[in-house]
Amino acid sequence: MSFYSDGNVATKYLDPKSFIDGARCTFDLGNRTHMAILPNMRLINVGIASTNVNREYNPLIGVEGLIKNIRLLDGRTELTKTSNYQLYKGFLNSNQKNAKSISMRNHRNLAQLGVEMDNTTNLLNRNVAPKGTNTSNAQSGAAATSTGEIDLREALPMLNAIPHLPTDIFSNLKLEIEFTNDVNFWANDVSTNVGAMVVPTLVVDVLDNPEIVRKMNAALSSAQWIEVEHDQVHFPVSANNGAAGDLNNTQEINSILDGFKNKRVERMVQVKEDPVKANYRGIGGGNDYDGLGWAGSLAIREEKIQVRINGKNLLPRQGLVGNMERLGMLVDTYGDFTAYPGLNTRGIDTGLVKGDSAADGRKYMGQLSYNSWYIGDKVFNLQITHSRKNEVRAAQPKPSTNALNVHYFGEVKKGLILGKNNYNIVYL
Repeated sequence: MSFYSDGNVATKYLDPKSFIDGARCTFDLGNRTHMAILPNMRLINVGIASTNVNREYNPLIGVEGLIKNIRLLDGRTELTKTSNYQLYKGFLNSNQKNAKSISMRNHRNLAQLGVEMDNTTNLLNRNVAPKGTNTSNAQSGAAATSTGEIDLREALPMLNAIPHLPTDIFSNLKLEIEFTNDVNFWANDVSTNVGAMVVPTLVVDVLDNPEIVRKMNAALSSAQWIEVEHDQVHFPVSANNGAAGDLNNTQEINSILDGFKNKRVERMVQVKEDPVKANYRGIGGGNDYDGLGWAGSLAIREEKIQVRINGKNLLPRQGLVGNMERLGMLVDTYGDFTAYPGLNTRGIDTGLVKGDSAADGRKYMGQLSYNSWYIGDKVFNLQITHSRKNEVRAAQPKPSTNALNVHYFGEVKKGLILGKNNYNIVYL
């Protein structure tokens, strides 16, 4: 866009209107008329201090583990949002090439996703030392903690579709973020002695030339985008909780997802979470999470899944069966995926999985086991049949017998229709 090079765009650094550590943050984007706010908004100085120097952020999502929900509002009208941001962001961070994770994204959000060959051991490893926390939540100084940056176009899908936000139409724009400073969500080391969050800064590019803004507004009549919406079901604990009698029992649930009813749904991804965070520390023990921590998706034994849409099966035969079939469907549906040996495979017991191709391989087994499919239709009834084979196992992790939260993130088409001095946001 030519206005980037001719001095019309100014970059503004906004402090929060309100900030409650570990709870909520609100930014006002200004209420001046005849101004255009460009969609490439980013949140910087996202981080938290810790009395444990060099405490690492969650390896999969980095500083984004501090954010639970995020939305963009115009007054009380919700324009765009992402709920359960941490789990969906774990999927998005995985949904890219391994090289991009290592070379670009990890340096922005301070995650540790992606592997490369270790020159000494010849094992797959993460060779770049992560940036950890420090003792001060100030934004500068010798003791300042490490902070990251978040591109809000990944968190707020509307920003990918609209060329600008005209303040003549959106007269009371504000960004609301729900944070958590619970160490179980954002840190790789869950010792309890933590400090305060850094106060984040919102960076926005604005165009404040009324004549140019008028021409831009005249060309803007509508926009369409893919909003990501969420629904969740519960997979109950097995009959014997991993004790004798569970071995090879098939456990199946049938769920109807009402959250997507009467909406046109495109792609959908399923994320499996153990709600007990301590269970993710079962292999290594102590205070450190195993591998990528809790923000991924757990593999379960002999998993099968069938999707029934409006009275007919979406997937052929028994549905998705087998680890490679599920991984193949994931890549076919969403594209590039950061992968490593055993990412969606769950070992039956400690003797059967060595993890000898990767450093700490057993800690990373079965942590990025997503299921996905494409619907491409309006949903009147969406039923998911999901099963696993139980096992006998006393020690954690036990995803094949534990109770799980099963999350569904679906792409839903939404649109913006602009009138002379008003607008409507509708499902398409």
